[in-house]
Amino acid sequence: KYLAVLAFVATVVATGFTSFRTMPGLNKVIYEQKNMILEAYPADFEISVKDGKWSINKPEPFYIKTPSKINAEVKDAELRLPENLIVFDKKGTINEFDNRNTLMMLNESNLLAKNKGNLEVYPLKDLPEGTLTKQAFTDKVKSLDKFFEFMPFIVVLGFGISFFLYFFVYRLIYLVFVAITLFIVNMIVKPDFDFKDLYRIGLHAMTIPLVIEVILKSAGVGFMDNLPWFYLINVIIAVFVMVKAAKIEDLNEAKNVLNSVLQDPFSNAVATEAQKQIDKIDAEIKLREEKKVETPEVTAQPVITD
Repeated sequence: KYLAVLAFVATVVATGFTSFRTMPGLNKVIYEQKNMILEAYPADFEISVKDGKWSINKPEPFYIKTPSKINAEVKDAELRLPENLIVFDKKGTINEFDNRNTLMMLNESNLLAKNKGNLEVYPLKDLPEGTLTKQAFTDKVKSLDKFFEFMPFIVVLGFGISFFLYFFVYRLIYLVFVAITLFIVNMIVKPDFDFKDLYRIGLHAMTIPLVIEVILKSAGVGFMDNLPWFYLINVIIAVFVMVKAAKIEDLNEAKNVLNSVLQDPFSNAVATEAQKQIDKIDAEIKLREEKKVETPEVTAQPVITD
């Protein structure tokens, strides 16, 4: 129950901030892409289908160029589209495809298209009869405006589902491995915890690193994604909870474990948290040692009677 509430709050916050950052850019991309698609279709170009055969009002082969704006915004050369979006050529063959420098080619009976570097062939079957003009194409694209209006809501919903699966389902499984780690530590510091208790300790100790993670994800910071900082901070906090129930000699062993983390920390955040827990252990040892000071015993005096 605690994890579900924690995951829900984290999902709401992360989804809200992520949507706030991405929505303006997404709306801009949708608008620009729609306009580029409309601009790519030549003003005087028509394609007709009759009796299952297509024809165009231009000499073949006819090339429709890729809008320059599309490739201008793509930095990685391998991700850029070919010079042409599509080539119309009834006599075009698979062997000629690469020489056409195109994303798609329509020949007499197939649509040839590149998909992730592979050439795929789609037979032309049951083509609807009619003629597609620039105006008809524009009307069809604009008919998708209502769908585009709902796109931001669909994206936000996608963010929400993804974040909740991550914060709840993934962390639910992750906590099993935290509990296993704590079980090993449990044999060192020797408090009497069973696996269920260790799982709960790991869960509650996860609150602080989870808050840090939500802040980082909301801010779009991803440089720590490949570092095990979350796991280490989670375990360090959980270990401190465990050592509160340990003997002084076992506290010293736990302190040695944390000192070994300081020798080669994965990040400043981990080093800071480890040092903080070492200081707390030192304070706990000092407090327990002070409590050990014995109170002087009062010797009973003999009662003198007359």
